[in-house]
Amino acid sequence: MAGADVSQAATSEIEALKSSYGPQCKVISNIGDIAYMVTIKPKETDLSIKFQLNGSYPSVVPQIIIKSAKMNRDEIEALIAAMTEEATKLQGKKMITSLVDYGKQWLYEKAIDVTVTAEPTKKSPKSQKKQKKPKVEVDDMGPKKKPPMKTATDVIHRIQWDEDLKKDNFIIGYMDRIIGLVEKVFTFFSWEDIASVDYNTLAIPKHRIQYFKYKSLKVWDKNKRLDDVFGSTGGKKTIIEVMRAYDEEHKVDDAAADSDGYDSDDSDDGINIHVGANIQPHGDYWQDKLRPNHFLALRITDEEIRKNILDVQDAILDVEDRYAECVIPAGALHVTLCVLGLDTPDQVGHAVDFLHHYHEEIKTMVAKDLSLTFKGVGTFFDRVLYAEPIPNQGLINIVEYLKTLCKENGIDVRDNHDFVPHLTIMKVTRPVSRELGTKEIDPQLYSGMHDIEFGEQKFDTIHLCSMAEQRQEDGFYISPISIDIA
Repeated sequence: MAGADVSQAATSEIEALKSSYGPQCKVISNIGDIAYMVTIKPKETDLSIKFQLNGSYPSVVPQIIIKSAKMNRDEIEALIAAMTEEATKLQGKKMITSLVDYGKQWLYEKAIDVTVTAEPTKKSPKSQKKQKKPKVEVDDMGPKKKPPMKTATDVIHRIQWDEDLKKDNFIIGYMDRIIGLVEKVFTFFSWEDIASVDYNTLAIPKHRIQYFKYKSLKVWDKNKRLDDVFGSTGGKKTIIEVMRAYDEEHKVDDAAADSDGYDSDDSDDGINIHVGANIQPHGDYWQDKLRPNHFLALRITDEEIRKNILDVQDAILDVEDRYAECVIPAGALHVTLCVLGLDTPDQVGHAVDFLHHYHEEIKTMVAKDLSLTFKGVGTFFDRVLYAEPIPNQGLINIVEYLKTLCKENGIDVRDNHDFVPHLTIMKVTRPVSRELGTKEIDPQLYSGMHDIEFGEQKFDTIHLCSMAEQRQEDGFYISPISIDIA
């Protein structure tokens, strides 16, 4: 990804900011046409001010993005407008520090409090001696202790064996050793002994589990001693009551979400895209029969594309880290060619035999040296962000050919919309949308990314992939067969 040329003045200002703000300043460089993405987090505030600088800065004022849990949307928009106006006055000069100071002064004048409580200063040993120790209440059995809290293992067992608890309604928050806090649906995990599972199975040590959620509501939290599953910490709530109250409160929201085609659990991307469709309700049985469960895909293996996708994801997470579970891992990046319904092992076997049989014919139908070049980003209803391939008739031809060949050989093609080639970067899941209060990705997060050149991927292999939750050792979907096209 080629970054924009940057003036020496801008470079020296960035170095000065790093020196001045220290850990409160984070800088990412060369994101599409954005030369620098500078995030300043003033001390003792929950304020995060992000400046997007292109190659013409400071002749062109930066785009400003502000994040604060203590400000409402109107206040944030007003502050952005005020700082942008101030930036216009400073055009052509170094301005980041001045803009941060201006923003803090603006907040002071508007009486908007974004401060956070500082950690209490430790008392000196001398003053500690003078302080009386609090009295410990004692009864006939000795000092009173906090009631023991049910463990993560207890919660796991309850979800596994209680028929009233639907497993895929529960989410686990756990600490990944590399990327930090991660959320996954309960059914993603194997609860066998970790030493006994293979590389395709996701398992985690119990001590890494931080909390459990019922849909978007925390019901057990280790650090906060919250237990609304058993009520072991003294609370009067139990999980059945919590679920009933939550479902009643969100009944209207769920109906609205389902009616517009939104789904957090779909084909290869995790979301249903119904372009202009008016979806009719089906019973659970027919929903399962109609839902695709396999797909044909071109896997993204080009390292330049993977790196550039990761850079975009990092830039988004730098602004809104709650999207961490929404980004697509590098190992799973792909372009879907068509989706299939293979409901039995025999049908999967038939599809494998079909691809074996037609391998050479498919290979001859693919245009020589066919490749996809990705440039810019697009969205599906602001819920899925994807890299756009430059229009390629060769790709359209091979997709139509594959669909026709599948149908002629008794393989159920379950595409219910026009083919829209795309490389998914991130998708909003239902739990995250509820936490954020919106199903839509803020356009400001990708506003400077429309001209990014991600790279070129050869059309070299077609994979038959399962939509099951398990993944291969390398992070890609379980693939019963892959045919070489190159």
